[in-house]
Amino acid sequence: MVKYIINPLFIAYTYLSLITLTAKNRNEMIFVIYLFTLNFVIRNFALDLYKRKLYIAITLFLVGSPLYLKWLLLANTTLFLCLSLVLFFIFFIRLGNALENKILLKSKQMFVQLYLLLGKIILWGIGAVISEYLIIFVITQLISSIVPKGDLTEVIKRGDVINLFIIITISLLATYFIFRFLSIVHKSIQNIDKETHRIQAIIMGATIFILVILPDFVFSFIYLAFAFTTEQQSELGQFMGVVRTFYFTFSLHYSLPISDETFSSVILEKIVNNHELKYIQFGHIIISKIFDLIAIAIVADYIKNRFFVEKVKV
Repeated sequence: MVKYIINPLFIAYTYLSLITLTAKNRNEMIFVIYLFTLNFVIRNFALDLYKRKLYIAITLFLVGSPLYLKWLLLANTTLFLCLSLVLFFIFFIRLGNALENKILLKSKQMFVQLYLLLGKIILWGIGAVISEYLIIFVITQLISSIVPKGDLTEVIKRGDVINLFIIITISLLATYFIFRFLSIVHKSIQNIDKETHRIQAIIMGATIFILVILPDFVFSFIYLAFAFTTEQQSELGQFMGVVRTFYFTFSLHYSLPISDETFSSVILEKIVNNHELKYIQFGHIIISKIFDLIAIAIVADYIKNRFFVEKVKV
């Protein structure tokens, strides 16, 4: 069944695609397509295949193809470029994983793992941002060619769509980084001592501290990058810029009061007037609350194991 469905469609589509790429002009395209269609029809009648609706649909697809040859060429070009960019992104993912695994064979120290994690995230980020930007650019050109003056074209031509996808990617990478960072640090602390309750309490405390602080700290870099220009960041200073932005993200996360005419109020004003910063704020709040729930679950699990499970055993 699969053989009869895939092969005719694949052959017809591939044939039309090759014609759009190799024919010198539109008339030559139409002549060769209809010559092929005539042979296709004769073959189907000879084999009595027109009892199947699929072959009727393929014939109509071939006969009507001159009406959408331009779109077919654009669609094939877009598909090829998008698949190439997806493979480009997959290459960066595999490269990051390969480098991390190769170096971890030689050393598994905590700081080595953290540096490798950061390097892998940067590689993934580069691959993802380049791929997404080019894919959306190619799709935008396709839609602009098909519907030059449509509302969808006008919306896509604006930079908000590309920025939205880039911000979502950065937020996902930041979330992955936070989870992996927490996992690496937690396992490294656990390896020190697994026996005493004191060490277990320290491990739990360190884990909670990281869960509470790390999302806000990571997103402070994202806010700083999108809310201020390079010149403004230089004026703020690299260290103080991160510290002041971190105070803002922490205040936003835990709904602390933000006074007027302060650095935090400036960022809030920028968020009100900037869609990109609104996307970042939404991702920041959601991810931070998820980590808050994880922290609460860890505390509840520790209290249960420390005070209730042991009493039952006694």
